[in-house]
Amino acid sequence: SLGPGLLKSFAGGFVFPASRNTRTIYDAAAAELGSSVLLSSTVVHVQRNKKDGVVLIVQRPNHAPQTIRARKLVVAAPPTLENLSPFDLDKNERKLFSKLSGLGYFAGIANIPGINGTFQNVGAQTPLNTPVIPGSNGYYPTGTPDQVTLGVAFDTTEYTNSDAEAIIRKELSALAAVGAVPPDAAEKVTFPYVSNHAPYNLRVSGKEIRNGFYRKLLKLQGSRNTYWTGATFAGHNSGLIWTWNEGTVLPALKKDLGL
Repeated sequence: SLGPGLLKSFAGGFVFPASRNTRTIYDAAAAELGSSVLLSSTVVHVQRNKKDGVVLIVQRPNHAPQTIRARKLVVAAPPTLENLSPFDLDKNERKLFSKLSGLGYFAGIANIPGINGTFQNVGAQTPLNTPVIPGSNGYYPTGTPDQVTLGVAFDTTEYTNSDAEAIIRKELSALAAVGAVPPDAAEKVTFPYVSNHAPYNLRVSGKEIRNGFYRKLLKLQGSRNTYWTGATFAGHNSGLIWTWNEGTVLPALKKDLGL
């Protein structure tokens, strides 16, 4: 997932909106699309027909179910069987998607009174010094006093937010023991905003890769009037995903639509 843009950012810093609000791009997209955006909605049924296009039934809180008819469908959600349960998957799609498995990733903001500095987690005896998981990737200042961003990785998706918070407290206790953070950091840490990103980094085994899994996966593009995008197809890197969208998905979609 380390594209040239991300590598450059490591050396020169990441680009943020002047407002420091990373939601800006999404708010602008929502304003552009207007009522076409169905926020807090759940897709409850998807039917795809080679001749007639696609039909979706969408449910929103306090609204009657809404039927959407379209010529084509673009799916960006992680393609797990659970996420795709409303879809009319064929045998080939179901077989491919059933092979994918993911990691867990808990990310967000923590308030740690008295914390000062940046702490990066490294593995002392791991290849490339990658952190041991379950574990955090470190603690990074946000620019607001006592506030840091953090992420906790798991080797499974079977965990709770409480499990992640317990790991943070354990790490803070270890840091406090060597005087790196205040002695009471583990007791006083709070988590005002967190998000569970599981399933993260959907992948298959090396054997499946050798057997042509990704060649078969890419052949799904356009099949049954459906196009696929997201980290499963391009990596967990927004730059690579947009390159995939602009270089692969959009040209094929426009050609299919005769545009």
